[in-house]
Amino acid sequence: MKIIETNCTGELSYSFPCPKEKLLFFDIETTGFSAKTSALYLIGVLFYKNNSWNTMQWFADDYQSEENLLTSFFSFMKSFTCLVHFNGNTFDIPFLEKKCAQHKLSTEKYNFSSIQSIDLYKLIYPHRKRLDTENLKQKTLEKFMRIERTDLYTGKELITFYQKYHQALLKGDTQDALEIEKLLLLHNHDDLTGMLQFSNILFLTDLLNGTISFENIKGFLKDNMFMIRTSLPFSLEKFFWTGTDAALFIEGNTLTVLIFILDTELKYFYSDYKNYYYLPIEDTAIHKSISSYVDKKYREPAKKTNCYIKNTGKYIPVFTNNIAPIFKKDFHDKTAYIALDEAFFTNADQLCSYVKSFLKNNDAILLQPYTD
Repeated sequence: MKIIETNCTGELSYSFPCPKEKLLFFDIETTGFSAKTSALYLIGVLFYKNNSWNTMQWFADDYQSEENLLTSFFSFMKSFTCLVHFNGNTFDIPFLEKKCAQHKLSTEKYNFSSIQSIDLYKLIYPHRKRLDTENLKQKTLEKFMRIERTDLYTGKELITFYQKYHQALLKGDTQDALEIEKLLLLHNHDDLTGMLQFSNILFLTDLLNGTISFENIKGFLKDNMFMIRTSLPFSLEKFFWTGTDAALFIEGNTLTVLIFILDTELKYFYSDYKNYYYLPIEDTAIHKSISSYVDKKYREPAKKTNCYIKNTGKYIPVFTNNIAPIFKKDFHDKTAYIALDEAFFTNADQLCSYVKSFLKNNDAILLQPYTD
């Protein structure tokens, strides 16, 4: 077994649930997907120490080093609180657990129960249809976040390289073996540093979850559009989305939401329709408490679909029931609206509520990186 330690550049902006000194990124390399029939040949970790990010890699330079890789990694992991990985819940962690069992290592000592597991893939997956990427592979997400890497190969392609590595050692061609070893280590190294850098994508998932706090939020009328601008507690490269009736832009620490204004007549539906009468001629509903002034032949018991009053004004779509009153074109219309008046766009709390629901519940949003 070889142990390779390196210093690396990189910054961590996203706040994980522990200090960065207690944060451990990890990734493994294997010769296949099944722990029964495949070998574990590399475990790599990235951690913060002495004011810099560092990597440590345990590399199997022979097929008898698996147990040493496992014991070294688990011993090192004890000093950390949070374990960050990409799809590790599905592959890396179960693979290592099965390998520990194969080598009859104590399950009480060699397990992941003492550390909090954070799977980046699992956090991103719920938003797969709202990020403009062809898939959720790590390299694809790195490209989405404008992260460049030196490594050019996939983990699958490197299986053949590892086999060639051992063939070169058997032939005594140490120079060729060292060149292949560099490629194997580079792929794992770039996976680790890539995770560190593209973890900023979690700012976007938090934004789409509606869990981000906004500061200095303001609303503006601009021609036939309503613009909301707010400061974000983080800074990112440019991202955008444009839809049929709305758009949003992220640039640095500023979020801008643009909504087209609908200038029309809409209906407000009363929920307690059993307490109302519908007046067909006037096409409106009135409360039973004042119905005595209307001849019985001009009124009828209201139903859910016609218990409304109509109002003409300026409206924008709304994605939450927390802002009232809500208007619709018809009872069964899925799109709801709120009246756009000064009382709304000068109320910071309502603007925050509106933007959070807009981001969380608007399934049309498809974020794309903006390139000049």
